[in-house]
Amino acid sequence: EAGLNTSEALTVESAQLADLLWQRCSRFIPAELQEQGAMALVPGTYHAQGIIPVFRFMRYTAGQGFRPHHDPIRLLRRHPLTKEKGTFCSLVTIALYLNPGSEMDGGALSFLRAATGKNGRKGFESIASVEPAAGRAVIFPHNQLHEGGELVAGVKHMCQCDVLYRRVGD
Repeated sequence: EAGLNTSEALTVESAQLADLLWQRCSRFIPAELQEQGAMALVPGTYHAQGIIPVFRFMRYTAGQGFRPHHDPIRLLRRHPLTKEKGTFCSLVTIALYLNPGSEMDGGALSFLRAATGKNGRKGFESIASVEPAAGRAVIFPHNQLHEGGELVAGVKHMCQCDVLYRRVGD
């Protein structure tokens, strides 16, 4: 467990890549989301605007992974490209796998829920899992608990970015 929450990372900004990815993925992304309750930074109805043009490229090697977490909501007061004022935020993650699963052992993306084991200890159980495969995109809301399983062998290359939403009425 000492190696978890580790990877090599490189952040790249590209409006062109954001546009291309939006063209390919937008039909799989919720056009509207409701943000309510304690987890909502700014409650309201949000409409999808596109991909935030910031991409995090990551490389994981044997022993590396990422513990259970929720992805952070990024709150913006201006559109990152047009600079238009409003309430914008990221609500959906896109994880892209860049190399074949045959180049690694382990490293699956698991979606989790809280659970209590037979011994009474609290923990998590997997409700779904996605194996890495070149070109595979996984699209999920930031508030979905998940983990990047530990890589047993090989190297995993992936890219992560966020979908930008705008609050209705702003």
